[in-house]
Amino acid sequence: RQKALARKRNNRINDYMNKTARKVIDYCINHDIGTLIVGYNKTFQKDSNIGKRNNQTFVNIPYGKLRDKL
Repeated sequence: RQKALARKRNNRINDYMNKTARKVIDYCINHDIGTLIVGYNKTFQKDSNIGKRNNQTFVNIPYGKLRDKL
C-alpha cells in the first residue's frame, strides 16, 4: 500500500512538472526568448514561515526536478 501511494504521488508530481516545463518552454518560444537562465539557492525553502499548511506543501515541491526538465 505504501508503494502504491508513493508511486501515485511521484506520478502526480512528474505530470505536474512536465506540464509546468512545457508551459515555460512554450512561453519562451512565443516571446522569442532564446536563453533561459534558472537560478538555484540551496536554502531558499529553509526556515520558510508561511503558515503551517503552506509550509508543508511548499517545502515538498521538488524544484531540482523542474530545473532538470527545463
